[in-house]
Amino acid sequence: PSFDAENYNTNTPSGWSEGGGNAAASYTEDYGGSKSGARHATHWSSYAYTVLTFQKKTGLANGLYTLRAWAKSGGGQKTCYMEAKNFGSTSRTVNIPVSSTYQLIEIKDINVTNGQCTIGFWSDANAGNWCYFDDVEFFKQ
Repeated sequence: PSFDAENYNTNTPSGWSEGGGNAAASYTEDYGGSKSGARHATHWSSYAYTVLTFQKKTGLANGLYTLRAWAKSGGGQKTCYMEAKNFGSTSRTVNIPVSSTYQLIEIKDINVTNGQCTIGFWSDANAGNWCYFDDVEFFKQ
């Protein structure tokens, strides 16, 4: 769930993929503090950017799941959220809060009906906008 196994400033954290127009805006770091451990995932760039950091979970037993993470954001983005999609129903999102401290965000009752789910974090941001996320969990209820 954490990003502590990553080397500092690693683009594309292990087990995650990137999408959107600016994959380099997604990386791991220790600047700004982590929820636990030494590192967290970051969306940031010195220019306007769009980026998605995601994992596709397959081989899931059908049923209800929860996606949970700790996140914070400096604000100013056009959009900045955590998402669950491709699970057999309409995508679900929760905004990452503007906060200088980590806040728990979660999406409950994700009804997986096709044995898979894509989880991730999306930012459509202006230059210098940032969000951090850490301690990501996805589990069957």
